[in-house]
Amino acid sequence: MADIPDHIANLRSNVAEVKRLISIHAQLTGNGPGRRYDVQVLNKSAILLVVATWESFIESLVLTSASFLVDHLNDISQVPKDPKSAISHRLKSDKHNEAVWLLAGDGWKEQLTVEAKERIDRLHTPAAHNIDHLLCNTLGISRLSSHWHWPGGTNTNVVRRLQSLLDLRHEIAHGVKTSRSVTKKYVQDSNTFVIRLAAISSNQLRGHLHAITGEYPWGIFIKGAAR
Repeated sequence: MADIPDHIANLRSNVAEVKRLISIHAQLTGNGPGRRYDVQVLNKSAILLVVATWESFIESLVLTSASFLVDHLNDISQVPKDPKSAISHRLKSDKHNEAVWLLAGDGWKEQLTVEAKERIDRLHTPAAHNIDHLLCNTLGISRLSSHWHWPGGTNTNVVRRLQSLLDLRHEIAHGVKTSRSVTKKYVQDSNTFVIRLAAISSNQLRGHLHAITGEYPWGIFIKGAAR
């Protein structure tokens, strides 16, 4: 079992960068109450980084999980149905009809990794429905986003909150005047929100991979901390 898997190590590193931006905010303006409109650009930059942290986490989670399957499965028959179907569909589109030989021997292991990488490359927005589709077709886990909830946060509200964060990122990235002011508190709350989503997602994949292989790939994480 990995002590600190890549997706958690990367998450911690990126979260630290967001916190660094927040600390710069405090150095420039202090910690007293009230809004600081002259540092909106700093807050907006932090939101871009928060969303990039979430997207990077999902990509790393998929690659780490696919690598674990490759290392712990012995036969293609053990691969979950949806990834097998996705690989089969891609290979059937080969105009020379020779791609089927790529599955011979241990070739299916490379193809499982290729499928994960190609689908990650097509992930442009880490929204709930896109993540569900990605993880179903690469790892065989159904509706990961349905597990995103906690006391005081229903699944509907959590998914809506993520979408709101992504919409704000889109406005900032495209130079559109944002529909709300971006405060330091919103940045801090969004950073904590992403950490919480990441912990739930990591733990769900942990259980999913154990069900397939009989081995746990990594420990349980609570808000990014190992237990």
